Amino acid sequence: KEATNKFILKVPFKKEVALEKYNNLLILSAELTFNLCEKNILKEGINTLIKHFLDKGGNILYVKFHPSSSSEDIDFYKDLLSVYKDKLKFHILAQEINLEAIFASAKPDIYITASSVGLYAYVCGCSVYSCANKLSKQDKDFSLMWNNFPKNIKSNFIQL
Repeated sequence: KEATNKFILKVPFKKEVALEKYNNLLILSAELTFNLCEKNILKEGINTLIKHFLDKGGNILYVKFHPSSSSEDIDFYKDLLSVYKDKLKFHILAQEINLEAIFASAKPDIYITASSVGLYAYVCGCSVYSCANKLSKQDKDFSLMWNNFPKNIKSNFIQL
């Protein structure tokens, strides 16, 4: 049954031509910062995302670190990404770049573990790939977080 008082809001993010080049984004969350996942398990999940990207023929991936990531966390991610340096090119995005504006402008494929930013990407018409189900089967802390993640958000993520 359709809601009688339903009001559909438009996406408030403006399209910017300069952002259209960002067609594939790996958005790294704060699992390490908040001890939500063991490093080796998180590494396996991110490898799943990158391998899917490569299998689709991708060769340039833009990477955004979570604002709360420590320099140690960023070094961990950079080391993980360096394994793929012969197969693809990574571009690290500045913290101040507006992800939602990229979503609205480029409609990129988004690769995440678990993040509410995936909802914004989905609403803007992006495909959102996640390894959250995989991580939740291997790590109890991640599982606790993922099981409490709103179903209406996570149902829009393509699980790898």
